[in-house]
Amino acid sequence: MTGKLPLAVLLAAFTVLGTAPLSAQLQGHGGPIKSLVLSADGAFAISGSFDTSAIRWSLAKNSAEQVLRFHESAVNAVVVIPGGKLATGGEDGQVAIWNDGQAAPSTVLKGHTAPVVALAASPDGKWIASASWDRSIRLTPVGGGETKVLQGHQDNVNAIAFTEDGSALVSAGYDLTVRIWPLAKLDAPVTAQVPSPLNAIAIARDGEIVVAGADGKVYFLSPAGDMKGSAQAAERPIISLAVSPDGAFVAAAAIAGSVAIIERKDRKVYGHWLAPVFRFGRSCSCRTARRSFPAATIVWYGAGM
Repeated sequence: MTGKLPLAVLLAAFTVLGTAPLSAQLQGHGGPIKSLVLSADGAFAISGSFDTSAIRWSLAKNSAEQVLRFHESAVNAVVVIPGGKLATGGEDGQVAIWNDGQAAPSTVLKGHTAPVVALAASPDGKWIASASWDRSIRLTPVGGGETKVLQGHQDNVNAIAFTEDGSALVSAGYDLTVRIWPLAKLDAPVTAQVPSPLNAIAIARDGEIVVAGADGKVYFLSPAGDMKGSAQAAERPIISLAVSPDGAFVAAAAIAGSVAIIERKDRKVYGHWLAPVFRFGRSCSCRTARRSFPAATIVWYGAGM
């Protein structure tokens, strides 16, 4: 059984509109794919699944390089940590940090009392952050040290991301708030109110914060948390966001199976594609296929789409 949901999509090398050639279908998971991230150099991808495993995929060979097994239940989140490490976060409330090529995690972080649903690594690779449905965020030095517990959200924390310069962590929650946590002053976060419970976050290279959630709208906030605009991307909740590398476009995926492309400058929605999605990798971009695949399949589109 591969589950009922028909597709998990890896979106790479963001260009504008058109039809993308299918480069590969990567199969190996025994259940629906829950999370997906692309390495910064585009050499590999990491996927996490309901089957309790994560897989490292070579995108040059279009094949699995390593299967990572540790968690007791679904792997909800994966992240590549600069410096040769990666991390997985599970429904079991644990975060596992893996050294490249090792069969077992080098570090296991505990403390969450509910599923871990999002992970983020600082650009310098020194910090890993985990968000949980226990309404907290845990910020831990990758090299070891005291974990800082960030509290304030009044409902599930569904998404987190570091700013491009690594000076702050930004969180989005189902409590209708975006919180900006300066690493130099974690006890004084900036809180911005948004008119919707939130599921997803992405941060552009110029610092603009993009969030989305239950009402199908994508909201654009300044680096300081001021509302700058919005776009109606879907009729149903949005669960994943990605900003193109050049910062010009945003991809927004909804639970109904649509992916919208939004131009950041004028907040215009250019179009929709149909293909149910769990999550985009942070560096990924948007192309989807008008065809059906098993739930445990990664559909990979190469550059030059």
